[in-house]
Amino acid sequence: MLIFTYNTSVARLNRNAMRKVYLPVVVFCLSVLTLQAQDLPEQASAASPKERSITLTEGMSDQLSLDEEQQSEVNQTWTEFFAGMQKLEQSAPMSRSAHHKALLKLEQSRDLKMKGILDEPQYAQYEDFLKANLPSGKDWLKENM
Repeated sequence: MLIFTYNTSVARLNRNAMRKVYLPVVVFCLSVLTLQAQDLPEQASAASPKERSITLTEGMSDQLSLDEEQQSEVNQTWTEFFAGMQKLEQSAPMSRSAHHKALLKLEQSRDLKMKGILDEPQYAQYEDFLKANLPSGKDWLKENM
């Protein structure tokens, strides 16, 4: 009987000691996961403007039946657009409306170049492609201005 009582008190001590060990371990693991999750958006946007333009050009080529010359010009236009967006993101902080107005300027410049590259039916398909694949600064301005 005395041994049984001794074992339960030892078990209680072990349980309390284990709580003291496990709690800091769990808190540490959660904090590490939180820190890693904060780095994910930076990793997601790590693609260079050139890589992003190649991906979009390939998608457009399939849908719009672009010839090689058009593919080259479209790729260059997308590269310039994404480089401009990257500069915009890295520039000094600005208000939301100023940021979206600058984004709208980039979009208008891109669309004007695309209009010169594509024929009318292709440009109509291009607009549908944009609506399906990319958010637009125009939509934000309509909603918030």
